[in-house]
Amino acid sequence: MTSPPPGLPRQFLRPLLTIALTVGPSYGYELTERLNAQGLHMIDTAAIYRMLRKMERELLVESWWERSANGPHRRVHKLTPTGHEAALKHIEELSTIIDLLGQAVSSARKVDQ
Repeated sequence: MTSPPPGLPRQFLRPLLTIALTVGPSYGYELTERLNAQGLHMIDTAAIYRMLRKMERELLVESWWERSANGPHRRVHKLTPTGHEAALKHIEELSTIIDLLGQAVSSARKVDQ
């Protein structure tokens, strides 16, 4: 049996939320589910809502209240043009990090053999 993956460092929440919103407008719970579906189960839901509010203050997202047929109103978030630019930058940055980590792990495995 394998242990659960460690939680992501907090600095990854903004890029992941920004990238998740490139799919289209969404609300907090749906974003949480979207990230969970990608295997990111260790993200605190309250942190997602705090980050969305912060991103709105920074003009990366805009939001509005939407009626729900099955429950309470929900706050929908959408990337602004500045938010789309940030998402593209985050994709590049994360790609670089993935490459660097891959190289580090590959080097470590060679040493371990």
